[in-house]
Amino acid sequence: MASIAASRNKDFEFMLSLSGVGVNGLQILDLQNSAILKSMNIEDSLVEHHMELYNFLFKTVYNLQEEDSLKLQLEQAVNNWMQDKDEDLLKSMGLANGREKNLIYRFHKEAKKDAYQYMIRYNPKDYLPKIEIPVMVLNGAEDIQVPAEENVAGFQKYLSKSTNFASKIYPNLNHMYQHCHTCIASEQSELEEVFAPEVLADITKWIHKVYQTK
Repeated sequence: MASIAASRNKDFEFMLSLSGVGVNGLQILDLQNSAILKSMNIEDSLVEHHMELYNFLFKTVYNLQEEDSLKLQLEQAVNNWMQDKDEDLLKSMGLANGREKNLIYRFHKEAKKDAYQYMIRYNPKDYLPKIEIPVMVLNGAEDIQVPAEENVAGFQKYLSKSTNFASKIYPNLNHMYQHCHTCIASEQSELEEVFAPEVLADITKWIHKVYQTK
C-alpha cells in the first residue's frame, strides 16, 4: 500500500517500507509458502511437491475469468494434479482419502477475498519506477512471511528514480522486527520484545538525514 500511495501522491516527503513486497503477487506467494513449509522442518522433497501443487492453485486464481467458478476450478486443479501421484505421497501430504477437500475449502475461503485477488495481481514494476522521493526498505533476515533478500532486491531493481535509497536486512529478526528463536509465525505472540530498538534507531537517523539534505 505504501508503494502504491507513494507512486501516486506527489506530496509525500519520503517512504519507509517495513517488510514490503518487492516482487509480484505470484512470486511472493511462492516465496512465502516455501519459507513457511521449510520452517516446519518438512523434508525438501515434500516441500517441492507441496509447492508444485500450491503454485498450480495460485495460477488458477491468477488466471480466473469468472469469479463464480473459482471453487470448481480449484477442485479441477487439485484433482488434475493428484491424478498421477501415488498413494503414499498423497498420504504424506495429507491429501489421501478425500482430505484434499479440506485444502480446497481453506484455499477457496481465502482466495475469493477481494484483498487476495488484488494482492495476487500486484506487480511492483507498475508502481516503484514512478517513485522519486527518498525510500528506506527494511526487512528481517528471519522473516518467513516476506522473505528478505528477494523482496529487497525487487525494490533495488525498480526504484530507479528514488533520490535517496537505503536498505537493510537485520539478522535474527522476524516479520514483526522481534529477535526470534524458532522464528515461526506462532512464536511472535510469545516474545516479549515489541520492536527491535536498533531498527527504530536506524529509521530515526535516516529520516533526520533526509530532512537535513532538504
